[in-house]
This record gives sequence, C-alpha cells and structure tokens, in this order.
Amino acid sequence: MIELKNVSKQYTLGANIIHALDSTSLTIKDGDFVAIVGPSGSGKSTLLHLIGGLDRPDKGSVIVDGIEINHQKDTALAEYRNRTIGFVFQTFNLLPMYTALENAALPLIFSDLDRKVREKRASVVLEKIGLGKRLNHKPSELSGGESQRVAIARALINNPKMILADEPTGNLDSKTGAEIISIFKDLSKNDGITIVMVTHNQKDASAAQRKYEILDGKIRGEEK
Repeated sequence: MIELKNVSKQYTLGANIIHALDSTSLTIKDGDFVAIVGPSGSGKSTLLHLIGGLDRPDKGSVIVDGIEINHQKDTALAEYRNRTIGFVFQTFNLLPMYTALENAALPLIFSDLDRKVREKRASVVLEKIGLGKRLNHKPSELSGGESQRVAIARALINNPKMILADEPTGNLDSKTGAEIISIFKDLSKNDGITIVMVTHNQKDASAAQRKYEILDGKIRGEEK
C-alpha cells in the first residue's frame, strides 16, 4: 500500500517559490491501476517522484508497505527503486546502440546473473508484451509504440511491485496509446502490479481503475 500523508513540496525558481504539492494526501491499494490527472504544473510529476523515492517532501510522509521512505538513507532508497519500482516515462530513454533485448535487460547489468540468463529473462518479458519478433531491433528500427513497449519491459525486468508512469502515451498516437494503456490494465488485473500513472489525457485516465484530479498541488477526491 502507498500512503501520502499531508505531503508538501516546494521549489525555488529564481525569486519565486513554487508550491508543487500543498498538504496533499492519497492512499493507493496494492494492485490498483490509479490515474492522477491534471494540467502541466499541477504537481502530478512531483507526486510521482516522491512515491518513487526520486525526491523527498518538505513536510508530511510517504509510506510504502509500512515504511516511511522519505526518512530512508540514499542507499536504501536506491535499493527500493531497483527492487520495488519500474519507471516508464513519456520519452522512452532507450539506448540507441542497443537492441530491444539489450535495452530491456539493462537493469540487470549490475546483478550477479549471467548475460544469457539476463537476456533470457528479457526475452520472456518482451514476448509477454508482444515484442517477441522484435528482440534484435534497435530503437531506430522500432515504432513509437514498440519503443514504449521496450521501456515497459525494462520496467518489468526486476519483477517490481509497482510501475510509475509519467505521461506514458504523450509521444504516441491515440491507437498506440490505447494499446499501452491496455498493457497497464492487464498488468494490474492479471499480475497484481500497482500502476500509478500521471497524465493530462482524460481518455487515458478514464481507463484506470481509480482516477484522481490534482490541481494547484492538491489531490481532489476520487472521481467516479
């Protein structure tokens, strides 16, 4: 379970103070597919970064599985990100010189697994999300949707409990974007993976199990 309790975060930009989050609270149950929807600058990416341990709140608590992660040391947070979370972003962040298989296997490179074992695991994940015939293609040979699937495979490679997705369909056409959302729904329903997606796309958000609006750094109640 993910719990945000009265979380605030502000940034200084020149002479201005930006209140990215303002005493906001939210609870997300294990296995839920949750969409946080809001315009640019509403605080949704900041919220995702706090859940992911990429940043710390100025006030309040971020609790995951009973552990207040904002009080953890950097080494513990790095372990948390590696073991618990898969990240998916609007930009696919694939290495252009690597194949789909090699890109998907990247998070395992510092493990004690043999290269063949790493690549076998990556091939299984890529097959699962429909890229079994594109394993040896490089990003320049893949469509936008295929590239995002590789990014999702990379996020899944360590068997994470949750995926944090920041505008995952932002660079895709509507049909391809719907296919990516369908993958998230399947991962939540069939594999019990918690999906937290932030987006400004209302159609994508409506496909989630739960949808919340964020505005001016505050989460509004769940939208039915």
